[in-house]
Amino acid sequence: MIIKAADSIHEHIQQLEYIHSLGLNNIQSRQVQIWLKSLKHDYQVEKNSAYFIDHHFSDNKDWAVIHQLRLWQGSYLIQPSHLLINRHLQCFFFKSKSFHPGLTVTNDGTFQVVSSRGYKVIESPLAQNAKQKAALCNFISNKGIRARKLFKSLSPIFLDGVLVPSSSFIRRPQRPQLDVDHIIHADQVAEFIDTQQASLPTSKDTISSKKLKQFAEALVSYHSPVKTDYFQRLGIAPINEVKAVSTNQYQCAKCNTDISETVARFCLKHVRRFKGKQYCYSCQQFYSV
Repeated sequence: MIIKAADSIHEHIQQLEYIHSLGLNNIQSRQVQIWLKSLKHDYQVEKNSAYFIDHHFSDNKDWAVIHQLRLWQGSYLIQPSHLLINRHLQCFFFKSKSFHPGLTVTNDGTFQVVSSRGYKVIESPLAQNAKQKAALCNFISNKGIRARKLFKSLSPIFLDGVLVPSSSFIRRPQRPQLDVDHIIHADQVAEFIDTQQASLPTSKDTISSKKLKQFAEALVSYHSPVKTDYFQRLGIAPINEVKAVSTNQYQCAKCNTDISETVARFCLKHVRRFKGKQYCYSCQQFYSV
């Protein structure tokens, strides 16, 4: 059962595309393009992994599925791309990663991806997962999130994996001492979970689907969505707030705020969306693309 779907990026895309239409300087324009490309790419990578997870687990009442969870532990951000929890309270922590064209793990345990300048060394995604898992375990304990069977409180068991697109290659080291089997293609997620469960001791402690749902929902209640003010990051103010360039000739059709000619032209350019009317940036949010 799906407890939380991925957050929409529509508002972020809309704000960035709006900013890009404002006549930025070359540096600002390139930065906006980088943000747009990265935002759309990362969303697609996680959406790809979510497809395979949902295909196997969305209708299964023995599993709770959480996508794109963001939890703050003090100043530290815990951010599993996908979290799957079953009635034994086995929690599978997955991060979706994009390694194009692929990932190489050398015999000395170095993680490398191909860049324009050859191979680029990156931090171990497995080490990143280990930190995030430990933080999530502490978070659940500190918030007092529990699932009980009769008078017994069950302790979560954490397992993890790194999901990469099926189109990316994974070159593993020849040394058997280096275990990188937890880096898998996204379409292998169900088989991976089956294998991991088979390696665990058989547990007789099982909670009901209702209590599983309550546990997952309690965790999701602390979710902190991404809120980014791209105007602020670029060091510019929203156009409808820049009084020096606004005139009485153009006003928002909804709130009557003075707007600039640039904002008015943007609305007229998108006549199908705004029905030929002009709106300030804040009121534009009420009209979907």
